[in-house]
Amino acid sequence: MENSDLWRELLSVRAKRGVRRDIEWTKGKKSPVTKAVDKAAKTAARQPTETDRGFRTGKVGRSRGNVAGVAAVFPATGQEVVLRIYQTGAYRRTGGENKIKFQTFSDSLRDFSAKFMAYASLDIGSLLHRGRVYRVRFNSDLKYPIVVAVLEEFPTAAEHIRVKNGDG
Repeated sequence: MENSDLWRELLSVRAKRGVRRDIEWTKGKKSPVTKAVDKAAKTAARQPTETDRGFRTGKVGRSRGNVAGVAAVFPATGQEVVLRIYQTGAYRRTGGENKIKFQTFSDSLRDFSAKFMAYASLDIGSLLHRGRVYRVRFNSDLKYPIVVAVLEEFPTAAEHIRVKNGDG
């Protein structure tokens, strides 16, 4: 069987979800949807000069702590910030950027608190993963904040606090 590893993974996820889904194999491309998918795949295959960045769905997590409300636009002034990502995804308006939502680290609270939103190029956005902690540098545009560099990555929030306290 072709792609047996992918079939095993699909069936495993299907069983864990608890929602019944039937899989039906249909010979040929009879429906408009399967015809469109086939056409898109063949068109993409004929364009090898474009960079294929893979399928990026974006991931959503919950912000941690007792922080109510929606993420505000980050007040970028060229500063370096320690943040924890809780949502990433492609930004539909430009098609060449990621939209990220994050919490910033508060030295006074010694925890992540306020929720913000900013943008990142595809290259930088691909380095930012949900649930991870980073030290980043922003541009200086209050209306359109962009992460311009990832300076450091911490495996966990606890690791960041340990380094901040000089314990490592």
